[in-house]
Amino acid sequence: MLRQRLITAGILGPLVLGGIWLMPSAIFTIAIAIVGLAAALELTELAQFRHPIRRAMYLCSLILGMLVLCQFTACAMAYWLQAAATMWWLVVTLALITRRRTIAPSQYACWWTLIGGGVILLTAWFSMMHIYHHHPNGAALTMFLFILTWMADSAAFFVGKHWKGKLLSPVVSPKKTWAGVFGAMAGASLCGVGLWLSGWLPVNLALSILLCILVALLSVGGDLWESLIKRRTGAKDSGELLPGHGGVLDRVDSMLASAPAFAFGINTLEMSL
Repeated sequence: MLRQRLITAGILGPLVLGGIWLMPSAIFTIAIAIVGLAAALELTELAQFRHPIRRAMYLCSLILGMLVLCQFTACAMAYWLQAAATMWWLVVTLALITRRRTIAPSQYACWWTLIGGGVILLTAWFSMMHIYHHHPNGAALTMFLFILTWMADSAAFFVGKHWKGKLLSPVVSPKKTWAGVFGAMAGASLCGVGLWLSGWLPVNLALSILLCILVALLSVGGDLWESLIKRRTGAKDSGELLPGHGGVLDRVDSMLASAPAFAFGINTLEMSL
């Protein structure tokens, strides 16, 4: 499993990062939209929403949502949407960490998964597009967002696997530990130093590290949220497309929270300068 995970990451990482730099902006926007729709398709499977016409209608509604949101990436609404999403992820992360009630499959899980998951996917896509298209260093910061999220996720995985210790959220995700969270924070701190040295965001070292740590902590919430969905629907993985990683949703769950949080963070810091 670990070998497959490393091979898959070794192939996908350079492809994604290279695509950010080399793809025309319109093609990159479409490519990220396709990834989001692939994750949405896995949501329909988790929700047992398997009728082809219903699936097509669900995906079309998300495409329509993306087209509508494209009209607002350059206005003040983008900032407040990112702020709302960040606050929502903060509440969700704290709620899932402190949850002690047993999670049982629910008859309402399918609609909760489809509606909530659709909104979350749209918000993450919108936030990433806002960074990419409306920031002077958009491509660089988008690439950095991927690196930060992957670094936090990988550090949490390896540190948690090696040190184990107290469980983070035993009801939602029995394998995640506080050691993994501290590992994610350490990895994010290194990314913060890199962001400061790059000069892509004109802030001091302390703020750069703080931003990266906060984004990494909320990315844990995205991971826990997907674990909650899988427990509600009785699934182990969202799919089998990526060897060692499960499905697309398993790979982008942390990004669903980190994208709006990072966008909100950099916009807030720049407004305060």
